[in-house]
Amino acid sequence: MCNRLSQQPVLALWLLILVFAGSASAADNDAAVGSRDWLGEMSRSFHTLNYDLSFVYIRNQQVESMRLVHGVEDGIERERLIHLDGQIREVIREQDTVTCYFDNAPPVVLDEVSTPNPITETLVRRIREGKAHYRLEDLGRDRIADRNARLIRVSSGDDYRYGYRFWMDEETGMLLRFDLIGNDGEVREQIVVVSLKIFEQVPEQALVSPLAGKYDGLPGARVIGARTQSESASQPDPYWQMNWLPDGFELRSSGVVPNEKEGDTYSFLFSDGIASISVFINTFESGARNQKSRLMRRGGTTVYDLVARDHSITVVGDIPESTARKIARAVNRSK
Repeated sequence: MCNRLSQQPVLALWLLILVFAGSASAADNDAAVGSRDWLGEMSRSFHTLNYDLSFVYIRNQQVESMRLVHGVEDGIERERLIHLDGQIREVIREQDTVTCYFDNAPPVVLDEVSTPNPITETLVRRIREGKAHYRLEDLGRDRIADRNARLIRVSSGDDYRYGYRFWMDEETGMLLRFDLIGNDGEVREQIVVVSLKIFEQVPEQALVSPLAGKYDGLPGARVIGARTQSESASQPDPYWQMNWLPDGFELRSSGVVPNEKEGDTYSFLFSDGIASISVFINTFESGARNQKSRLMRRGGTTVYDLVARDHSITVVGDIPESTARKIARAVNRSK
C-alpha cells in the first residue's frame, strides 16, 4: 500500500474506518440486538450519511487527533481523513480510489481498493443459525460526545480472535466509540468521537485536501493497482494453500502483483464477518534475502513475518499473536 503511510498509526485507523464505511450488505433483523439492528445501522450510517466528526485514536498509550469528513452525492461517496497532530497527513477516498497525501512528498494513489464490511450476510446467517463465533449483547444506554449512545458488546467464543465494544448514536446509528479488547480483557485500541455534525450536504471545500494541487504535473506520484479477484473465490490460489485458519474465516479476495526483479507478491484477505486477516506471500530467489522472522504489535494489530528459503509470509490482522503465527506456519505450496 502506501509505503510511507504503512509506518504510521494512521494506516491502521484508516483501514478500520474503511471497514466500517465500506459498502453495506443487506442487514437482517435476525442479527439485531434487542429490537434494533444496531450494527447494521452503524454500517449504513457510515456509508450513507453526510457528516463531519472529530475523534481521538488511542493505541500504545499514544493519543492522536483525527477528523473524518464524509459526503454522498448522486451515489458517489467521498471521504477526507485528516491527521491533526504532527506532520500534515491526509487520506482522500472517492468511491474505491484512495489517495494518500504527505506534506513535502508526492501523493500515492491506491486504485480500485476493496475493503470488507464487518456486517456481512455471512455473519448474519451464522448468528441466525447459532454458528457465529461472536456473541452480541446490548449493555444499555450511555453518553458519548454529548449524545445518547447504545453500548453493544461483541464477545469472541474462542482464543483466536479479539472482542469489541461499540457505542452507537441512538439518533443516527453512527459509531461514537470503539474498543478493541484483547484476550486478557485489556483495551488494545480505542476510537472516541468528541464531536459529530450531520449535514444535508457537506461543503465541497471540506472534502478537498489543500495538498491536492501541490504536486500536479510533477513526476513521482505513484499509482498502485489494487484490483482483486472475485470475493466468491473458494481457494486462495492454485499455487498456495492455507492449511489452517480459525474456524469461520473465509476467503474474501485474492490477487497477485508480478515483479520481475523481486518476485511476485500474492495477497489474500480472509474474514469471519467482523475480523479480517490479510496474508501476503512474497517470492524471491533462494537465498536472496538474509532476513529473520519477526513479530510486531501495534495496539491490537499484529504483524508476523515468517521467512523461508525462497519466500516470506506476512500475516496482518487484529488477532492475537499466537493466531498470526499459526496461520503463517500453515501456509504451504500446493504444487
